[in-house]
Amino acid sequence: TLDGFDDFPHPERIPPVNCSECHEDAFDVYMSGFYDHLAKRGFTSIPGCTQCHGTHEITTEADTRTVCGICHSEQRKQFEKSIHFTGPAGGSKNGINCTSCHSAHTKGEGADMLPADWRMFTVAKCLTCHQKQSDNYIDSKHYNEVKEGNVKAPICTDCHGIHELYATEDPKSPVHIDKLDATCDRCHPGHNSTIHRKADVDDRLMTCVACHTGHHTEMERVESTIFNENLPNTCNRCHGETRHKKENLAHGKIMTVRNNGDAAN
Repeated sequence: TLDGFDDFPHPERIPPVNCSECHEDAFDVYMSGFYDHLAKRGFTSIPGCTQCHGTHEITTEADTRTVCGICHSEQRKQFEKSIHFTGPAGGSKNGINCTSCHSAHTKGEGADMLPADWRMFTVAKCLTCHQKQSDNYIDSKHYNEVKEGNVKAPICTDCHGIHELYATEDPKSPVHIDKLDATCDRCHPGHNSTIHRKADVDDRLMTCVACHTGHHTEMERVESTIFNENLPNTCNRCHGETRHKKENLAHGKIMTVRNNGDAAN
């Protein structure tokens, strides 16, 4: 004993705090979905409660970047270039961090789902913050194909990116005006070989979005710029409205007769 002290406020060896005593449900999910998932694969340095949430200064908004980034360094670097990244701590309370999109206590959640279900799950995550921007998308043919289980139909991350996300006006974004053609051509090749995209012409008016705007890309939707009734106005942006009203041109009287009395478009 120390001089003048016969008793101490706690024993010499203090047992570690057992977080599961108060957080039993979260701890059970962590053990089965996170710890056991990694332990079975041979990992030994598995982060626990305090690595994410702290010790004495415990927070619910864990600094996941410094924890997840240990193993997922490449994704962390990509995320730090992203518009979602808001600061050195990996996001403020109003920002985005790893667990904004990925479950905090579950690893490999995608492996537990069918590919089509995982893609729907991913869209749902994006819609959590981007409902307004995605109103057109969830009404589009692209999304209807996703809902029907078409794993080749595009979801948000196919066009906008995954961890390294940029604003649409950023030249580095795959949906920037200068890069959008290449993004669309992944599924819709052939635009570069049409008369609207001659190899020796560099004109932004000849990109995909000159005719297909926003997420409404199909002809069946009234809101689409290539809907049957809207298409003439779209074409006339470049080709001039007056020249197609003349009776003697191919788009005039002759084609009207051949088109069962309806004006050609």
